[in-house]
Amino acid sequence: TVKPPSYTGLESSSGSPEGLRIPEGSVLELAATYNRHPADVNVKIVPEAAASSDVAIADDVASVLLRASAQTLDLDIRASTDDEMTDESSLHINVIPDRRPSLKFVTPEQTAEAIPTSEVHITLQSFDDYGLNAVGIRYRIDDGQEQTLWEASSDELSSAMTNTLTLPLEDLDIEYPQAITYYAYAIDNREPEPQKLTSELRFVDIRPFAREYEFSDQQCSGNCQGECLTLEKLIKQQREILGRTFAVVQQGAASNNVGSELADDERDLREKTQSLTKALFEKVGPMPSLT
Repeated sequence: TVKPPSYTGLESSSGSPEGLRIPEGSVLELAATYNRHPADVNVKIVPEAAASSDVAIADDVASVLLRASAQTLDLDIRASTDDEMTDESSLHINVIPDRRPSLKFVTPEQTAEAIPTSEVHITLQSFDDYGLNAVGIRYRIDDGQEQTLWEASSDELSSAMTNTLTLPLEDLDIEYPQAITYYAYAIDNREPEPQKLTSELRFVDIRPFAREYEFSDQQCSGNCQGECLTLEKLIKQQREILGRTFAVVQQGAASNNVGSELADDERDLREKTQSLTKALFEKVGPMPSLT
């Protein structure tokens, strides 16, 4: 018999362990019937830390109470009688782990543009195998304080959700060349430790009401001293580094290799920015610092 955790909403089921759906955290009641009374029944679980078990013997039936974690289990069951007769059997139990929630932005693009008086329509899809406990979107303007843009109410929460919200930029008193950084988060119902997922960072750049373009026949020869770089390329690279750093922080742990790679990429970006600043200074004169 399999008794799933109450938060899954699944009912108990009975049958052969090989054919049962066994969610992580379930309590399994296994019964082994022998042709004579066993004096002792020993259960070895591999891996050991993946489950705990209790064994009870009544007449010729051994009952094993097992609580499964998130890993597939292999059981070796050894029964012995008073006259040292033994019986050995094995059992493979496929445990279905409680997966983390998933998040997907449908609109807009990861980096979008909008004028200060427009509306940005954000569509977010969220899913969890046993239901969501919280879903929301957080944002900030430039390096300002992080705020909640939207959070699902208790009535809206379910296993699969699609939500569309409208962000009126005019209400934010935002202007060119500011930018909005935002991300989504989702928390599931897992007990005793809920799982949280945070999306990648996304951006809305505020653009001017009008732009002027001109053709240029300049081409990079490969020997440029910074003039081939563009501010847009540097911003894109900085955002990529920022997004990777944000992901590492959300995961709560980072290897030394990841930290070193981020530091190297940041130094490379700084050198490129300084090179562009120098090139622009030589062409157009003094300008605000880009570093």
